[in-house]
Amino acid sequence: MDPETTNDTRNGLTPTSAGRLRPLRPARRRVVLSTPMAHPLSPPQPPVKLSLGENLLLLVWAMITQGLAFVVAPKVVLVYRYGLTRVVHDHLHFLAMPKHQPWLVSNGDTISNVQFICFLIGIVCWFALIFATYPLVRLVVPWRSKSGTGLTLSR
Repeated sequence: MDPETTNDTRNGLTPTSAGRLRPLRPARRRVVLSTPMAHPLSPPQPPVKLSLGENLLLLVWAMITQGLAFVVAPKVVLVYRYGLTRVVHDHLHFLAMPKHQPWLVSNGDTISNVQFICFLIGIVCWFALIFATYPLVRLVVPWRSKSGTGLTLSR
């Protein structure tokens, strides 16, 4: 074999189609974007504790979103039962929603066995609202405590 055409990359040369050796191109550096991970042997970080103000905010916001979710849930049941166009056109709403009895709709119909479905829709709406909006509300409210307890109004 001719030493010029061998695949000898030890000296930084590669063969070309004409049999001449040309220098290797430098390898491109790869940029990998990732979040830094803690070393497996490092001690675990303590959990972030919410301040008193943030706990109160969570409680109040949970009650507000729960009330909103359980107002929306019966309307979703009506839309499921009658369709959106009929609910909007006929202005349908529930007149009475007694426990363990059929619910009375404003057009004179009664709907039975929808209490549990309405409850499930309300819970799903509530969880969706609370988990989607609480982080945003927490960013807006300037309550931060350096010690982890008490209300402080600082940024």
